[in-house]
Amino acid sequence: MAKVALLIGVGEYFEGSGFKSLPAPPKDVAAMKRVLEHPEMGGFDEVAVLVNPTQSEMAIKIETWLMERKSDDLAVLFYSGHGAKNERRELYFSAKDTRKLREKLIQATAVSAESVNKWIQDSYVTRFVLFLDCCFSGAFGNLLLRDDSSVATELENQLGAEGRVVLASSSSLQYSFEEQGIDLSIYTRYIVEGIETGAADSDNDGKISIKELHEYASERVYAANKNMTPRIITLKDQGFDIVLAKSPKNDPKLQYRKEVEHWAKQEAERWIERRNIKFSVPTRKLLNLKQLQLSISVPDAQIIEAEVLQPFQDYERQLQEYEDTLVETLSAEGYPFNRTIEEALKAYQASLALKPENIDVIKRRVLPVERIEPEIKRQESQKLHQDQTNAATESATVLWVDDRPNNNIHERLALEALGINFVLAVSTEEALEKLNRQKFDAIISDMGRPPDAQAGYTLLDKLRSSGNQTPFVIYAGSKTPEHVAESRRRGAIGCTNHAPELFEMLLSAVDHCKHSTADA
Repeated sequence: MAKVALLIGVGEYFEGSGFKSLPAPPKDVAAMKRVLEHPEMGGFDEVAVLVNPTQSEMAIKIETWLMERKSDDLAVLFYSGHGAKNERRELYFSAKDTRKLREKLIQATAVSAESVNKWIQDSYVTRFVLFLDCCFSGAFGNLLLRDDSSVATELENQLGAEGRVVLASSSSLQYSFEEQGIDLSIYTRYIVEGIETGAADSDNDGKISIKELHEYASERVYAANKNMTPRIITLKDQGFDIVLAKSPKNDPKLQYRKEVEHWAKQEAERWIERRNIKFSVPTRKLLNLKQLQLSISVPDAQIIEAEVLQPFQDYERQLQEYEDTLVETLSAEGYPFNRTIEEALKAYQASLALKPENIDVIKRRVLPVERIEPEIKRQESQKLHQDQTNAATESATVLWVDDRPNNNIHERLALEALGINFVLAVSTEEALEKLNRQKFDAIISDMGRPPDAQAGYTLLDKLRSSGNQTPFVIYAGSKTPEHVAESRRRGAIGCTNHAPELFEMLLSAVDHCKHSTADA
């Protein structure tokens, strides 16, 4: 058995390509190489590196690398760079020469996830781990904002299989961030830290499993950035227990680090509330005693504490940046702010990845209390309603069947903001194939898909005749009483051409499905 890895980082793109250059990916690759090759950490037998390749170089390297794998190998593929989607929302990995034309991806210039999946299936490899740190590009404030393309449902469709596991930097409704002034991407930074320090070994057995590494990185990422939630995607729970690296057992520095991490988690809320990243008096005394018991020098203890507290300090710094901006805006514009200023502040808050409740505390301190209280109460009421809606739609996955998916982009974006994930199909045959592979909470279908003018009914009839009772909504050009009645007679919830009515039917169906599952 061999442990082998292929690490790909793409940070340079041709001018005019439509992709912004990223400084971190080559550094991400170097850091991953360091920990995977280290005999006391990853202990990998072979680590290949590919930095800023063209599309053909990247595709050929991935395919030939997989062809060389043996059945008992542990194969790790790491990718850091821009991700992109075509109009069917299929995932692609960008290369140095990947380009867009009028904001649309030129698919031949990128490597599709579907191709990678095919190469994996054609290989003999049975244990495969994919680290995915890829997103779209954009810019907000002091951060390079990279819109996440690691959609959980899409990855499960295109990259998931037994014995394979995908670790992705964030969910489909969030953002991955690459912070200026920091060498590594935030996600990769804590993956590397978990291996390099051994801190990801939560059960202290001297081994770091994929599940342990994911949980460690997720906690550290969230401490620094509240808008990022790394995902681990696998099928039938296969892949969680793959051992990626080893950690030093009974190491005093590691024991002290875990003690510091434990108390940091306990005190995090108090730190943010008081805006002071400093251990309480009893915790400080406890850590000093632990340091003496483990014979940790003062300089070593300070280094460990600085590393553990770094993400909390990052978040505190971002809060301070927002507060400084709010004070400056108040001085320049007066209060209340006009709509343009309010929207700009909201965008700035999003770019800094700050939690609304933390922002409310700052507003109460900085803005005129008697004028801000009604607004905060209104926002809290809206948040409560949003939380209730999100709870009803949490982790819902809907199949949307339409031969022209671009016609429904705005509807999908609105529903995705409520927590619904979508899988797309452009034909009845493709829809049936996906329904055979995956269970959905609901189905939306258009009516006519050439050459079948009643393709919506055709799909519905096939499902109901097979015993599939998944909630079904027809979203088409007509909602006459005759069409509504006929759709219901055939077993659909209804038929509509009005987006708000579609949302109401779909959310009701998903909520009912979730409660039925819970009761069962």
